[in-house]
Amino acid sequence: MHDLATARYTNGKSQDIKAGGGVYFTAGADYRVSPEFSIQGTLNFHVDDTNADNGSIKFKRFPVEVLGYYHLNNQWRIGAGVRYTSGAKLSSSGAAAGLNVKFDNAVSGVLEAEYFWTPSFGMKMRYVNETFKKSGYEDVKANHVGISANYYF
Repeated sequence: MHDLATARYTNGKSQDIKAGGGVYFTAGADYRVSPEFSIQGTLNFHVDDTNADNGSIKFKRFPVEVLGYYHLNNQWRIGAGVRYTSGAKLSSSGAAAGLNVKFDNAVSGVLEAEYFWTPSFGMKMRYVNETFKKSGYEDVKANHVGISANYYF
């Protein structure tokens, strides 16, 4: 995972803004095609940021994902699909001002495994293979692994 920027604080501490890091919010629909197969589409917001009294740095993006799943049994499913990320932007303000990079939209692959604690609650482990590009800049590798809790209703 590529470090996009580093915030250095007056107390001597620092925080890296990572291309694949941060938190991820999602909403979507999951459709069971058959007992063995399902498809899921989601709209997402993915952000890594740091804030101080005198400035901030943020890397935000808006992924859309479509994944197909194979259900191994009632508790496990594995899936793969595609992620289209738009609006990827690194920005800063205040004492950290000067960062303002809008990256090209990106298409990447996603692999997941999900365990269902109940029919409505699952835990996912995922891998995303993602690269952001911008003319005049070095490619930014944003590959990442994530764990999420999901509620289905």
